[in-house]
Amino acid sequence: MTTTAQPAHQHSAMHGGPGAEQGLRDPGASYAPDGFEPTAADDFVYAKVIAHSVSPEGVEIVTFEKRHHRWVLSEDNTHATPAKNSASSRARPIAKVIDDIRAHPAVPVVWASEQKGMQGGEAVSAEAQAVARRKWDLHREATIKLGFELRELGVHKSITNRLLEPHSMHTSVWTGTAFENYFAQRCHPDAQPEIRVVAERMRSALADSTPTPVARGEFHLPYIDAEDRDRARHAAARKVATDPVAEAVATHGIEQTLARVSAARVARTSYMTQDGVRALDVDLGLYARLADERLDSGQPPHWSPLEQIAIPCPENRQAVPLLAMGPDGKTLSYPTDHLPRVGKFTAWLSMRHIVEAQRNMTTYR
Repeated sequence: MTTTAQPAHQHSAMHGGPGAEQGLRDPGASYAPDGFEPTAADDFVYAKVIAHSVSPEGVEIVTFEKRHHRWVLSEDNTHATPAKNSASSRARPIAKVIDDIRAHPAVPVVWASEQKGMQGGEAVSAEAQAVARRKWDLHREATIKLGFELRELGVHKSITNRLLEPHSMHTSVWTGTAFENYFAQRCHPDAQPEIRVVAERMRSALADSTPTPVARGEFHLPYIDAEDRDRARHAAARKVATDPVAEAVATHGIEQTLARVSAARVARTSYMTQDGVRALDVDLGLYARLADERLDSGQPPHWSPLEQIAIPCPENRQAVPLLAMGPDGKTLSYPTDHLPRVGKFTAWLSMRHIVEAQRNMTTYR
């Protein structure tokens, strides 16, 4: 089930539930007491819950797909806990980037007035907003023209697309077991409006989502649905020797085959959307190019998509407080039971660590 928070300009409070103590949900607090109401410029912002699972121990993990203004990506990336994959300026053809900009232009959510500090003041007058928007649009069209001119000179898209980033929306996929701090920081009147609006929609989508129970040995699988499971079972039953899906199921089992497909679909975020026909065999081929083929040839694999697939692992939790000497020479005791022993997920273990363990590797730091 996919739960989407679209531009409805309403902000639901988070509720408690299994895993609330792990920090996935914000138990009832509201960080929008100021009646935050962005303008229509935020209508291209969305947040979807792609997968939402709960372990036998009651620990929740959630995957979001979200689209937001490209210029707040650096602020987004200061949050270290979620596993992340993003659309890549290096990978997308410039024509597609420009088409997307014209269909979904990135425009300020609030035309705030200048004042001291990081937070803008009250919105400028309606007349000033209209003039500012015209100037913003002129800059966008001039930048698009320059982008085409650089392409005609033969300049690679990884360079040309950088010019277009200020006017681009950005798609990313996040998975985590702890979003409490993110919501506290970004669903707040002091947050930049362009990041706040997507954070509010993430929080609203999570509030409307119900986690699916996942047993030990099963996976949290973004972008996998019941139809994908049926296709995998059907391929396994047919046992056609030339069918890569049947071969994968015979070698790895249905659950690990779907985990590979899930990782490939997360990886596709870097250069395309998830819309259109989804084929298990094509995604298995992409997974092989991301991981197996590169590992077998001694090249560094593309690990990050594998970090968003995970299995319940209650052992992946710190057990004892950290004891350390403080600056005054006294012993500090810091509780750590909310932290994982490895990776980013408390009481879940990512597919990356599973593959590393299977291959006797320790690349994660």
